Amino acid sequence: MTHSPNATKDLIVSIVVPVYNRATTIEQFVDATATVLRKHFRNYELILVDDGSEDGTSDIVRGMVSNSQNIRHVVLNRHYGREISVTAGLDRAIGDYVILMEPTFRDPPELIPDLVAKAQDDFDVVYVSRPPEPTKRFLQRAATTLFYRIASILTDLELDRDASEYRLLSRRIVNSVSKLKEQNRYMKMLFAYVGYKVTSIPFHSSGHPIAPSEFSYRENFKLALDALISFSDKPLRYIAILSVCVSILAFLGSLWVVIDKMMSQHVVEGWASLMVVQLLMFSILFMFLAAISEYISRTLLEVKQRPLYYVREDNGGTKFDVENILDVD
Repeated sequence: MTHSPNATKDLIVSIVVPVYNRATTIEQFVDATATVLRKHFRNYELILVDDGSEDGTSDIVRGMVSNSQNIRHVVLNRHYGREISVTAGLDRAIGDYVILMEPTFRDPPELIPDLVAKAQDDFDVVYVSRPPEPTKRFLQRAATTLFYRIASILTDLELDRDASEYRLLSRRIVNSVSKLKEQNRYMKMLFAYVGYKVTSIPFHSSGHPIAPSEFSYRENFKLALDALISFSDKPLRYIAILSVCVSILAFLGSLWVVIDKMMSQHVVEGWASLMVVQLLMFSILFMFLAAISEYISRTLLEVKQRPLYYVREDNGGTKFDVENILDVD
């Protein structure tokens, strides 16, 4: 789908890209993305948020900033993770539409005009619908499916398993999300939480070689745990219900033992059974304590109200040619 720059004369499009150790691919990605932006939009900015890279990515981006008026380079003082990097980019984006991308060509720049065109049909969030990759292992695909099912049940939010991180946000969504300051962030949940009109466009590959993801299984597990606990108190409710049921069963069991002893006048040497019951009860107890400790640890982080991130550098800027800048509360 091709659009003339004149059709979007005063429209500003911001691209936010979290970057971490992408020295080998970042220049090619920026060139391809900037080419698409220049072709379709008069006013745009490309915000690269360096999440504490250690492979020379920052030096490469600084060189690109010096040769472009539409690239902004934000360097965080350490590695915070993708969610905080995206937050830092959203805090600085001034576009009428803000598009989140990954610098891996897993998110083809050629889809940017389609995202914007769809949003102009009065949608606030437009994401690229991408089915699970067949190259992923069965257990990975199964774990992803299970996570989205559990998350939908626990949070009461509508989550599409095929929704990728590649998405467009209207200024209304960006302003709404900027008011949410919790430390444990999962951006997909935040976008779903603020609501508004959501739609999608189908994914198609651009033919560029796709760089591997930098996220480990450990980081993905932590992100999933944060998403479930930060957006739902249902695990605590389920634990409370389970604890009541176990307590009732334990009471009935102890009552049966007393009645049996009174009726039969026989004392059973049930040491083994007693130990099994004790171990079972302690295992359930520690399960409860583990779940409660997860909530308490996150509550501790929230009540401290520390800044989400610190910026070491903020280079470059954006040159616009506009008559009217849209600002939606």
